[in-house]
Amino acid sequence: HHISRTNLKELGAKQQLIMFMTGAGGAGKSNVITALIEYCKEFCANLGVLFDNQTIVITALTGVAATSIMGQTTSTGLGMTKTIYDNEFIKSFKGTRMILIDEISFCKAFELGQIDKALCIVKQEPELTYGGVHVIFSGDFHQLPPIGNGAIPIWHQSLILWHGVLNSFVELKGKWRFAEDPEWGELLERLRLNACTQADLDILKSR
Repeated sequence: HHISRTNLKELGAKQQLIMFMTGAGGAGKSNVITALIEYCKEFCANLGVLFDNQTIVITALTGVAATSIMGQTTSTGLGMTKTIYDNEFIKSFKGTRMILIDEISFCKAFELGQIDKALCIVKQEPELTYGGVHVIFSGDFHQLPPIGNGAIPIWHQSLILWHGVLNSFVELKGKWRFAEDPEWGELLERLRLNACTQADLDILKSR
């Protein structure tokens, strides 16, 4: 384990990974998540370390998104609606190494604080950011914003728990969903960036 840790640090590994992974729809975020889980399973097997469904907790801000990545809602997974964290729930996070939170664009600024508080409680590390656990935030801020009157997205103001702690950024640029119709994919990319041409609008209106 010591040798593996030393090698990883030499490759640029952080003591605590706090990553934002983004990309347009169809770029492959869900596939990357699936590949990550399979890699970590094999990695743990090679080290003789237990890997179960709590080693990497897979969540998403919405139920539909959670279903698509075989996870659960962030609120349920981290117990954010609980008034009291019972010992059994806290104990279930003993072996948790990483949290993945998908559709982060839905997250309101104050909810990020709730996520931090929940992780500090379940990991029993009140002084560490996000309880000291590795965190991967995934999503696309060009897509759906948080809902509700006055909802403030996490990028809209300088938040310590976002701007102050991220130490890794990955942008996926693949267009796998549109491999058989690249023209449509390019149109949707311009739509995503609010840069549609008149020709794009004509095509959309024709449908």
